[in-house]
Amino acid sequence: MIPSDSGQGGSMEFAEVAVDAPLSLEKTLTYCIPNHMSVRCGHLVWVPLGRRPVQGVVFSVSRLPRILDPRNIISVIGPYPLLSTKNLDLAKWISSYYMCSLYQAAVLFLPPGFKGQVNAFISVTDGKNSESVVKDDEKDVVKYIGHKVAVTENIARKDIGTKRMATLAKLVRTGVLSKSWVISRKRSKPRFLLSISNGNIGDDLLPELDRTAPRQASLLRTLIEASQSIPAKELREKFGSTTLNVLIKKCLVVREWSRVVISKQIGKVQGKRDSIVLSSDQEMAVQEIGKALEEECSSQSFLLYGVTGSGKTEVYLRALEKCISAGRQGLMLVPEISLTPQMMNRVNERFPGRTAIIHSGQTLREQFDAWWGIWDGSFDVIVGPRSALFAPVSNLGLVVIDEEHEWTYKQQDKPPRFHVRETAIKLTQQANIPLVLGTATPDVTTFNRAQRSRHKLLILPNRIGHNQMPRKLARVYLVDMRKELMEGNRSPFSRRLSKSLSETVANGKQALLFLNRRGSATLVQCRDCGSILRCKRCDVSLTYHRDIGLVCHQCARRESPPEWCPICVEGRIRYLGLGTEKVVVELEGLFPGIKVSRWDSDSKSGKGDYQQIMEEFSDGRTQVLVGTQMIAKGLHFPNVSVVGVVQADIGLYFPDFRAGERTFQLLCQVAGRTGRGLDHGEVIFQTYLPDNYAIRTAAQQDYYKFYIQEMELRKYQRNPPFSRLVHMIYVHTNEETCKKEASTMARTLKSEIYKEGIGDLEIVGPVPGHPTRIRGRYRWHMIIRGLNPHFLLNGRIFPKGWSVDVDPVNVL
Repeated sequence: MIPSDSGQGGSMEFAEVAVDAPLSLEKTLTYCIPNHMSVRCGHLVWVPLGRRPVQGVVFSVSRLPRILDPRNIISVIGPYPLLSTKNLDLAKWISSYYMCSLYQAAVLFLPPGFKGQVNAFISVTDGKNSESVVKDDEKDVVKYIGHKVAVTENIARKDIGTKRMATLAKLVRTGVLSKSWVISRKRSKPRFLLSISNGNIGDDLLPELDRTAPRQASLLRTLIEASQSIPAKELREKFGSTTLNVLIKKCLVVREWSRVVISKQIGKVQGKRDSIVLSSDQEMAVQEIGKALEEECSSQSFLLYGVTGSGKTEVYLRALEKCISAGRQGLMLVPEISLTPQMMNRVNERFPGRTAIIHSGQTLREQFDAWWGIWDGSFDVIVGPRSALFAPVSNLGLVVIDEEHEWTYKQQDKPPRFHVRETAIKLTQQANIPLVLGTATPDVTTFNRAQRSRHKLLILPNRIGHNQMPRKLARVYLVDMRKELMEGNRSPFSRRLSKSLSETVANGKQALLFLNRRGSATLVQCRDCGSILRCKRCDVSLTYHRDIGLVCHQCARRESPPEWCPICVEGRIRYLGLGTEKVVVELEGLFPGIKVSRWDSDSKSGKGDYQQIMEEFSDGRTQVLVGTQMIAKGLHFPNVSVVGVVQADIGLYFPDFRAGERTFQLLCQVAGRTGRGLDHGEVIFQTYLPDNYAIRTAAQQDYYKFYIQEMELRKYQRNPPFSRLVHMIYVHTNEETCKKEASTMARTLKSEIYKEGIGDLEIVGPVPGHPTRIRGRYRWHMIIRGLNPHFLLNGRIFPKGWSVDVDPVNVL
């Protein structure tokens, strides 16, 4: 039983705890620290909340409680705090800026698998007479629980249904049933190694043991001769467990526990390359970053803007070398898990045995071991996607974000909806260390900040060849697919692309084909009534995949391909559109006998599949690689001589103000995958919109020209960087309720804007989302646009169903 008050005198200490519960932003609850507990800021604890225990993080400790009669902390998780003071400060900023609870922000810093769960168990109350239950549905519930003896609430919900859970709750309130809570065990825990060392025994003891216990004497001599501790497992295997246990009881040996860190090597580690001579632009960039590293308390941020193949990675590595030589650690972030092996190879090559990798694609044990290895300071460089930003690096000296423009650096699916770039800026400012943002296609907002001297701009204007001499970018050809159709070509490949692929295959070179659509057919339509097969849970069309049938790319629902139309019951079903699967089939028919591989999220069936695809293409076993945006980011394949973009305008049709920017970035990035070897390289953009500014400037590979045109549009529309946005989405299973709630919230916010006289803030919407329904829930959304949208939202508690996304990367 948990006491409801501290029951102690004035010498007690009190903790402010951020708990795992829906509370207002930045709110903590006060708990009493029992005298037998040692609790400090950053500790993970179990505390009572209502009738159940919840997990929490201690944010402050004081001798004065904020409330009368606070309840006691139940227990402390772990012997020492898991969050440092700097972690807590950054969590407070994340909570305030991205409008999430303090606990949601603090969880980012916890070890993998440490977020505990509480299971609610239902049982029949002892001594209660169930005969007092008269209603049939209540009798059924009591009978079910009685047969189970004790059952978790989640299992009961599945067995008896959601509707009868209200009956179950009533029986708990009346005391017929009882509810209790059990704290689940952590899914993973640290590994420890037991070693044995000599206990400084006297010289006269060994002769005595030789006579009475020769095995014990032999074990002790082994320890003395080793002059260091020996793993207990080895000693048990050689001398037996009984012998070792007796010496431990006699206190003749010393036990030593040490945490075991297992760092699994990711990818191939190549031999160390010959020393690379930097270009003058690279040298200048390294010197500028080096100056910031040498200065104390320098939080200078750099934008390293370099065209594809200009040697940005080498600049990162030289900067990390300077950081490590100064006795500090470095953090390198990449946008995709699939890119970590290739980057890991480069980093391992430069810092062998001193590099850690951590990401959600690893097993829980691998993540756990890597996390604790970083905690112990066993690594100099940490590589990973956005979650690696919160790794427990104790002596951080430099943060590098590769491909800083990538939208995958933003967490969108759950709170906190933070962006790595903005969070890293705050982290490096708090730690007074430099930040390097690298890209060939900067985010418009980031480049605008560099233009206004908020970031120091470092430019690598030229590609670097094998002899370190500047070389031109690959030539880009723009093919108007409207003309191809008018001239009778109905193939997904233009005549120029087909010719280039034929020459590439014949010459033993490699090619990349980019199409940002998965599957075989993106639409399945009835030729008689014109209806399109759609997901029953989402407002999207189903995509046809050859191996698995019809799939919804929103909720992953699967259906078998129909033999006839479900609307008109006719059998003329047509598969329309183009995806990566169909491109592979077309290529295999066009070039029989060559190896074609596909790289998208569907091509991964097991762990290490992406790595195998990359290695086969890198080794030349695959001649043509077809993929989605995964193949457009940061990959280095010198033997690629042709890159074909099958549908260059596919991203322009989204109702999002960043559609043009994202299209330009993708096209420039994928164009940069060729021309990295001896061949100059050739890129072919197939499009139905050849005059669109994003496609035209991407074909010219002219970022400055794109930036000027994009900024004109942004200024006219008052979009970032000329304002800030907050994207609010409301979801509900009932369409009318969803619309009504969104409209009510919009009216409330507009009224407050008028009341406060905030002239620069405006509400755009509400309107149905795109798509309008996902997983059975309708979506209505609106945008708050202005210089300081936080002013309107601070202190506001949103009802269940609302999500708030500050600085969204899309507004669909």
